[in-house]
Amino acid sequence: MLPKVSKMNRTKICLILVLFSALSCSKVNPDFDTIDSDKIPQPLFLGSSVKQIYTASDSITFDINGECDPKISNLKGSATGSSTTISSVRDLSVSDIKMNCTSNKKFSFELKSLAALGYTVSENAVYEIQLVGVTSAGDSKPSKIIITYSSALGGKRNTVVTSGGTGGKFITDGTANGFKAKVRISDKSNSPIINADDALTKTDGTTNGFKAHMGIRINN
Repeated sequence: MLPKVSKMNRTKICLILVLFSALSCSKVNPDFDTIDSDKIPQPLFLGSSVKQIYTASDSITFDINGECDPKISNLKGSATGSSTTISSVRDLSVSDIKMNCTSNKKFSFELKSLAALGYTVSENAVYEIQLVGVTSAGDSKPSKIIITYSSALGGKRNTVVTSGGTGGKFITDGTANGFKAKVRISDKSNSPIINADDALTKTDGTTNGFKAHMGIRINN
């Protein structure tokens, strides 16, 4: 014969069973809000969490393009060892960041120069910029932009070809006021290195034909 159980004891047993059932029925596959931090998606650069940049200048900027998972709602940024306070990607960027993780899963921005980021460069030094994805489950591990400075890279300058300057009217009657073009090569401050305005020889042997106008800016 089973011993009698008092009403109070029966109540306690029921409460214990209810609690046990609740624990045993907890989610086996937790949703994203409780995901392990190691599985939170990071911002990527062509599928990699590290982007390498080499430069010979502390004054040029860098175009950054990357991919972001739709779960990422925002990005945080920091510059390791910088003398400047940086708390967001906007602090790293020359202008507003372009970011659309929901539809095209892309982001892009113009990273400031090393000098503007608060770095005093030295030969063969390495500088680290970190980007972190912000999600409903928390922040991702940082992805890194590694910038290596070396004056020996001076021969590999970033050259931008642009149009500009004044030119003559484009006419077809063969007069001396034909189409003109100008070739100009300047440094980043727009100080001319080469500034020529020479006519190209026409098929009839004269030099009153068309000229060219082209600007080449060297970011050094």
